[in-house]
Amino acid sequence: MPSFKDVVPYVRENFPDCEDPEGATGEFIEGTHYESCDDFRFFPGGPRLFSENGTDYINLWTGWNAEPGDITPFLELTQHTFASSPKDIEWLLDLIAWHVQNPMVHIPFAGAITGERLPADLWVSAIYEAFAPWSIKFGIIHLRSTNKAWMRNAVIGVLNGTGNGLEDRIGGQVLCQMILSPDARVIHDAQRQRSFSRNEVSRMLVLLTLPKGQDRLLQNDDLFYSIPARKCPPEVISRFHEWVNDGNARFLADWFLKRDVSQFVVPAAAPLTQASRVASRERMKPFARLAHEMQESKENYIAHWISDALTWASEMTMPTSSASKATQEYAKTILRTFPDVTVRPWYTSDEITLMFPDLFSQYPEIKRWNGVSPSLVSNDLRAGGLPMLAPDNGSAGFLHNGRLNNYFVVFDQEKWLKPISQEEFEKQMKAWPTYRKYVEGKK
Repeated sequence: MPSFKDVVPYVRENFPDCEDPEGATGEFIEGTHYESCDDFRFFPGGPRLFSENGTDYINLWTGWNAEPGDITPFLELTQHTFASSPKDIEWLLDLIAWHVQNPMVHIPFAGAITGERLPADLWVSAIYEAFAPWSIKFGIIHLRSTNKAWMRNAVIGVLNGTGNGLEDRIGGQVLCQMILSPDARVIHDAQRQRSFSRNEVSRMLVLLTLPKGQDRLLQNDDLFYSIPARKCPPEVISRFHEWVNDGNARFLADWFLKRDVSQFVVPAAAPLTQASRVASRERMKPFARLAHEMQESKENYIAHWISDALTWASEMTMPTSSASKATQEYAKTILRTFPDVTVRPWYTSDEITLMFPDLFSQYPEIKRWNGVSPSLVSNDLRAGGLPMLAPDNGSAGFLHNGRLNNYFVVFDQEKWLKPISQEEFEKQMKAWPTYRKYVEGKK
């Protein structure tokens, strides 16, 4: 479609016998030779002109800059950079291919390359170059701006070295909302409401790189598909540089557009990679990590945990022990309590506090054993997702020995997810053996 500034040349070229091109131009503009539009949109694969919700749009899409060719330098860089996670990177390649083949479908999570900065940035830059001009590099200044028109026409969004981007409160909030929702209309700030116009909708697949050691910023495992990058041999990087500088990224676009992803299914959240599993566990507090392990375990280690606590307490109360008075009192409580504790699949936070005395040394804020708070243990266990035994009468807990307590299910969670009555609770408490009787029965 010719623009207004091109109408006269258009008339001269297409109507060579016209004696009055300026007059014809006026007739062209006033007549029905063109269609007026309200706005422009990015609609890959769609018609040049289209309407949506009563608004007429011009489609800016002009197709991919793709051409068959050799992508060996990119594959070589990929192999060396992600040598420690070959399955994870293959999945990310499938995701990128699926998205560029379905560019109007929103992906509700981002790809995150951590570890070595240079190979990570080079790898992501190849994706950016392959899908230009329908790719965008953005930074913290874009995220903090109220103008979000920059993201209108992007299929791939690249955020390099984004440590400060995720640490910045507003920038991080905008980034996460853009990733989670295509219709990121409003961001609530402490000072004002940041509104987007009808076109400021993100369908980008965001690829970001993080400086080494900044994995801690990826707090939400569902939002970031994290893979670590490793150092690459200089000759691999040199060949890659030469390949990109020669304008060969268009070959990579063709490779992605032809990659078979017919069986690929995009999940609702980012799958856990090996790196994200490790990072998630490292971020957990000790009792939250314990809760996670309790849910993963298929074995009944309850008697073993009690035995370990009793062994520790015996060592702390020996005459040769150099333990503090507070620690010795803590140990005496274990020795006095645990032989008669029943071996069962649920326990109070007080009992779990005594059951794992070694975990408290991993809390820097706890200086003394008598500074341990069962509420701290309860909070971390709940943060780790450990379920609690639910009463069927809506009560806050179960009565036992004159006290109302909540009980965490530390083993066989599936069996105890349904609410039970106070009567059933009491029946079970009487049925299970004490640790003393349990040990005697094993002899």
